[in-house]
Amino acid sequence: VRVSGVKSFSGCSALESISLPAGLEKINSGAFEKCTALKSVTFKMTSGWGYADTSDALEGTLISASILSDAKTAAEALTTTYASKYWTRGEVYSQNLEFTISDDGKYYIVTGIGTCTDMEVTVPSTYKGLPVAEISSFDESVTVTGIYIPGSVKKIGDGAFKYCYALSNVVLCQGLEIIGADAFSGSAVKSVDIPASVTSIGVRAFENCQSLEEVVFLGNKITDIELRTFNGCNSLKNFSIPSSVTYIAPYAFCDTLITSLTVPSGVNYIGYKALPTSISSLEFKDTEGWQI
Repeated sequence: VRVSGVKSFSGCSALESISLPAGLEKINSGAFEKCTALKSVTFKMTSGWGYADTSDALEGTLISASILSDAKTAAEALTTTYASKYWTRGEVYSQNLEFTISDDGKYYIVTGIGTCTDMEVTVPSTYKGLPVAEISSFDESVTVTGIYIPGSVKKIGDGAFKYCYALSNVVLCQGLEIIGADAFSGSAVKSVDIPASVTSIGVRAFENCQSLEEVVFLGNKITDIELRTFNGCNSLKNFSIPSSVTYIAPYAFCDTLITSLTVPSGVNYIGYKALPTSISSLEFKDTEGWQI
């Protein structure tokens, strides 16, 4: 869910609390109006949220100002005085990240965390008038717990978030195309939605993400599940292979807890120890041409 529609929950008078997903970008006009019992709204990721003074998303609720303490304008806006606002992601970006301009001078690359002290980092979509299109490194940060990556970013580079041991919350937006080798390996990411625009996920991209419980593919452009992509993700129990996949490399799902897999009809290669020993149910959509 990216946007809460106009009057989405209007009149839900028994609604007392709601938890909103990390990928939400906007809460529209009247979304919670007349939710007279609403006392608590929890944002899975608060960094980057601001408000705009044009509508009445929170009119008639009992929401306190404390729920968005990480966003400076948010805490103020949730008071009674500022109740008639709508909420939008992108008003506030993390400051003091390191950037390098691309060789062709057309876009910027995030090359480090710099002096940014945010635990939940929101990467800007533009910098000095040019798009931010790539992330190459976060310096193996041990303090960053969340990252919001906008749709302007086309590539997450090799090892960009490798060994970011505290990184548990990752939001990837439509527009991302490449997730590089070792991009999140060894991090604490718990779940990830892979945007439909992603065409490539590199080797070991999520290897040894021991807290990873859920991976959701929102599209069908991935053809290869590369070497050790999810190896060592020993909390991963459920996985749905996209129908576009034709190649499953060695050790792709080794040392996970996946018990059931359906292999799409287009798969023509499954590598050595690609599947975990926990598998109890394995279905092949099409076995024509296979040799055992």
